[in-house]
Amino acid sequence: MMRLWRRHNGTIRTRIVAACLCGVIGVQGAWAQDTAGAAQGQSGASIAPLAAPPQTSVPQATNTPTQILPVLVFDRDRIVTESQFGVAFEADIERERSALVQENNDIYAALEVEEAELSALRPTLSEEAFLQKADAFDQKVTSVRAAQDRKAADIQSLYDTGLEVVEQRMNAALTSVAREVRAMVVFERQQVYMMSGAIDVSSEVIRRLDAQFVLEKAAEQDGDAEQGNTTGQNGAGTTDSPSGATTPATE
Repeated sequence: MMRLWRRHNGTIRTRIVAACLCGVIGVQGAWAQDTAGAAQGQSGASIAPLAAPPQTSVPQATNTPTQILPVLVFDRDRIVTESQFGVAFEADIERERSALVQENNDIYAALEVEEAELSALRPTLSEEAFLQKADAFDQKVTSVRAAQDRKAADIQSLYDTGLEVVEQRMNAALTSVAREVRAMVVFERQQVYMMSGAIDVSSEVIRRLDAQFVLEKAAEQDGDAEQGNTTGQNGAGTTDSPSGATTPATE
């Protein structure tokens, strides 16, 4: 009895160790063959090996873009000069510059007349009096020039800020296009020596910018109309008296 128990106990231990190894390594087939042989030695009956677990596969995405362009090219100057955003921006800056140029011309023309008048007075003035007037005129010219230079600097700052806004919008459109076609890199056209026109997305970027420009202008016009209606409603029922005070209107 003791020997039989030890033999059975040794078999049980062998199966336990095999089961532990199977759990760690995952070799179900080998473990099944070993345990089947041990069981057959005890009772003479064969045990079918354990079936391997079914293999599962990760489903793959089937929706793929119709076109993949790993490299894109865009023309910055064309986008700025041809998009409605860029055209409106350039028009605003040109209007400011033209106004400043006209103002400078008027100011300098007036200074030339004043200088001529001062020169005509020279024979009638003492040297000391003429030098005083000449110094005052020089200070005036210096002050005017400094003021006009500040205005020019303000316009340049306005240009830099506006160009930055246009480029931010352009970059947003470029990013959207690049993601859609799974582009890995985007170059400016001036950086490319030779290319196919198929990778130039300047026209698409301009189209998207123009669509955004139209939407924003429509929203801006709606806001102006709503503000005008509100102002009209607030002003209804009141009239202005000659003294400037507002009085209720009478029917």
